Amino acid sequence: LQWQAQVIWFSLEAIWSLPTAQGIIEALILVILASPLVPWARWYNGDHTLNQVLVSVALAFPITITAFFAFLHLQGDAPAEATPGGDAIHSLLSH
Repeated sequence: LQWQAQVIWFSLEAIWSLPTAQGIIEALILVILASPLVPWARWYNGDHTLNQVLVSVALAFPITITAFFAFLHLQGDAPAEATPGGDAIHSLLSH
């Protein structure tokens, strides 16, 4: 769960700081390439069952996305100009 959450969080930060088509594509490539590495190793080594790995992946996405947007919302007092992509995220969160 921790690995999945980190990969997703870093991808969301990349999209947030570079909200362009290229930035989004690069972040999605990162998720697609990096996400399976640790869960596969945990399954392959017998540390977790396949069901445990699938559940952790399924839980990581909504938990991390919710935490990321909560972080951005709580950081809302900071001026939008101080953070890259801040204007776009601020307009998303204010609706």
